[in-house]
Amino acid sequence: HRTGGIAFPGYPEHRKQAESLQKGGRAQQRAADKASGTAGLTMRVQIVWYSKDKAQLSVSSGFNYTTDQPAYVASTVASSAPASAVFFKVRVTCTKTAGTVWVGHLFAFRRRDGTRTTFAEMLDATYTDAMWVWKDGHVLHESYHNGMDARTLHLLQSVSKSITATAGATLIADGLIDPAAPVTEYLPELARTAWAGASVRQVLDMTTGVRFTETYDQRDSDIGKMDYCSGWKPAPPDTDVSDWPTCIWEQILGLTHKEAEHGAPLARRRHRADVFAHVMQRVSGKRLPDLISERLWQPLGAEEDAEITVDRAGYGLACGGISAALRDLG
Repeated sequence: HRTGGIAFPGYPEHRKQAESLQKGGRAQQRAADKASGTAGLTMRVQIVWYSKDKAQLSVSSGFNYTTDQPAYVASTVASSAPASAVFFKVRVTCTKTAGTVWVGHLFAFRRRDGTRTTFAEMLDATYTDAMWVWKDGHVLHESYHNGMDARTLHLLQSVSKSITATAGATLIADGLIDPAAPVTEYLPELARTAWAGASVRQVLDMTTGVRFTETYDQRDSDIGKMDYCSGWKPAPPDTDVSDWPTCIWEQILGLTHKEAEHGAPLARRRHRADVFAHVMQRVSGKRLPDLISERLWQPLGAEEDAEITVDRAGYGLACGGISAALRDLG
């Protein structure tokens, strides 16, 4: 859910390529599956047999299995098992001279409870909006569901932290930020808070001891107040918010209690990414969306503009507010 935001531009020369990509939601995908996804699909099949102790016994020379309908090919070779074989694995290489290949309903695996499912069923069961598989320089799978297409932006949640940190790493490389320095060297206002004494490295590593409650079903917890001041959620009914922070920076300044010493074991907390983002803004004199665009998004050659949610003060939410297209995320 995005209540407001600003875009940071990608690389416009790639726009035409993006516009040519296949679009459509789940219904269109299924229609394409039936029309051309498996018609005339040739599968080169090899069966690898294993013993009880998982030692490989033999590998079949392989055969071509051509079908116009989805099928499980393993059942066709059950009679070829070596005497000591206990189980087998199926190696399948799919080839097609033209069209889109969608074979998610051909590949089965077993859930933890022992029941069988397929890759396509897994996408449905997990409410997957888009899936992209990349290996060795090749796209092995790309599909869009639930109304998404190749140009749709999707909220990245905590992946936003990684994007922010990667852009911030270029500031470190340029000598503008010293990870060993106290965070108060860049944000002196934090000297009066529980952040005093923490290093930038500890902020990045999420090993600061600042108390921040992330009880998501408690609306007046620190995370609940963050959702409110960032514009993600309204205040709970009949709640006096007069002493609640109105923006992320106010909340950072209001964290005055420690629950552990700085350098304590890793404890994932959303607000630490926003502290580092404020360091980035302070040393560069630029807003976070501009920094990500100039130092990461454009140099990467991103096909689409991305978006980032902003709070009431116009600050872009580093801990979870970035939305991007699937291919640019990959």
